Amino acid sequence: MKFGNCCFAYQPPGESYKEVVDRFVRLGVVSESLNFDTYWTFEHHFTEFGLMGNLFVACANLLGRTTKLNVATMDLVLPTGHPARQAEELLLLDQLSKGRFKFGAARGLYHKDFRVFGANIEESRNITEDFHNIIMKSTKTGSLHTDGQHIEFPDTRVYPEAYLDNIPTCMPAESAATTT
Repeated sequence: MKFGNCCFAYQPPGESYKEVVDRFVRLGVVSESLNFDTYWTFEHHFTEFGLMGNLFVACANLLGRTTKLNVATMDLVLPTGHPARQAEELLLLDQLSKGRFKFGAARGLYHKDFRVFGANIEESRNITEDFHNIIMKSTKTGSLHTDGQHIEFPDTRVYPEAYLDNIPTCMPAESAATTT
């Protein structure tokens, strides 16, 4: 049986941003020494509920500080980013970590995030499915392709190639409607 540890990077009243980030890193490093299999991170923007707006950077930091711990995004909010950039960042962390980076994605649920990033929350489920398919296919084929339904860009190669033959991924359910 494998056990993971989750960190929301919440900022309680009276705690500084530095303290939150220090705790986030410290818990990641300690997770390895306590033999946790995976340290899960959560993306949040514009709220003290979670101060990690760029999970690829946060995970890269933790992967550089550990040697055997898997580091993962539990809920990279796909509709608020570009799938080509997300694919490149996923593949780079897969290579740099020699397969210790795990990719988890979600559709998001905070209206403010969607407004600020110019994404359509009403279409978030379909966008998430589309972007996830684009990203995961690129890890197998080395190419990015879209059907133009939610985003358009020319077919292109993506680098680097995947380190793992099958990059682990997860997609948390956020509501009953999400799972039907």
